[in-house]
Amino acid sequence: MSMIRDWFSDLRDRFGAAPALRCAASGRVLKFSDLVSSQDEKVIVTQSPPTWEHVVEIFGAFAAGAVLVPLNPRGPKDVELPDLAAMDPGDTLIFTSGSSGMPKGVVIGLSAHLANARGSAERIPLGPGDEWLLNLPLHHVSGLSILFRCLDAGACVVVPDGKSISPTITHLSLVETQLARLVREEVSPASLKAVLVGGGPVSLELAIAAIHAGLPLHLTYGMTETASQATTSGRFTEPLDYVHSGKALPGREVLIAADGHIAVRGDVLARGWLDSSGALNPLADGDGWYRTNDLGKFDRNGNLIVLGRSDRVIISGGEKIHPETIERALMAQPTVQTAAVLTVPHAEYGQRPVVVVHGQWDESALGKSLGKIAMPDAFFPWPESVPVPDGKITEQLRGQLRQALGLPRPCESKSCDPPDYGRNERAT
Repeated sequence: MSMIRDWFSDLRDRFGAAPALRCAASGRVLKFSDLVSSQDEKVIVTQSPPTWEHVVEIFGAFAAGAVLVPLNPRGPKDVELPDLAAMDPGDTLIFTSGSSGMPKGVVIGLSAHLANARGSAERIPLGPGDEWLLNLPLHHVSGLSILFRCLDAGACVVVPDGKSISPTITHLSLVETQLARLVREEVSPASLKAVLVGGGPVSLELAIAAIHAGLPLHLTYGMTETASQATTSGRFTEPLDYVHSGKALPGREVLIAADGHIAVRGDVLARGWLDSSGALNPLADGDGWYRTNDLGKFDRNGNLIVLGRSDRVIISGGEKIHPETIERALMAQPTVQTAAVLTVPHAEYGQRPVVVVHGQWDESALGKSLGKIAMPDAFFPWPESVPVPDGKITEQLRGQLRQALGLPRPCESKSCDPPDYGRNERAT
């Protein structure tokens, strides 16, 4: 309890009258000297979009040293939480969707959040007078980490008005879909110092377009279990030959295991994950390494190249297909807003990819980019019954797409009946 309260007391003393929060729509400002809390709750559960009121509530939870549980505002309202007795004051519990699509509650301590913020600031400078737009959801670590970065550095969090980017914004956090929109709309305020893009792979074409548009682009790799960033690139100023996520930030170590999996170690690691009984399960092995489900490699300069998730690899006729490669190629097309690859059974090849697309796609251009093996067997327009995400596509959303389109799940047995796409089927 004392750690988080001492941190907040220090923030008030250091930054005083500087703005900690600004609402772009109303002009309201909350100063660092106003960061106090009258809340007595030991656990504060929130379930709201990133509004002014929601951020103020979260700041109050921080100031009170409470356990914070931010929930998806689009999720059910009667969420049954596990026993939180294993959590410490100042912890946050963030639910993340694993490969099965089942949510897992990850417990992140204040020290991990601060380690992430301080390591990030050494790669992307941030300080008083800077403004970071809060355009990512607060039930994800990507959104919540913006609050910690700004608070610890004396910068201002800006709640967007949903219409335009304020000309005083200096820092942006985006996922690929948002970056593509920014490039299409030719939005590049002169005030921008950094555009941090993560949440999944970014296509080479989009990265080059962002650089040509003058956006101060940084690519990052991280996850809930690492309190956000594990690696981050410097600013890209020249066109790239390939996309990478930079080097490990201070306070982290990153390695590639013998089987190609990315592993992370350092002060940013979460304390563990809570099971349904409330037991806290460790993330790391005995040497402190957290083994991710992502596959990667390093380039000759030590920059991390993320290849894709091992639990999403499609084995088709003995060949490995990374769905992320297909999604990147589609997202490089300016008329595609978002795309999701799903795996379906195939009588001869075992597994094949199909793709669900929001927007207009060019199949011939995709074929030239991917080649025959990775070319999807079928293309489906985004079903109206499934919300189009403003962020990354989760396993839960892929499940909704599969259900809406009536697609079977892949299986290892060749006894599975492959789906019949009619005229949409693509030769393999």
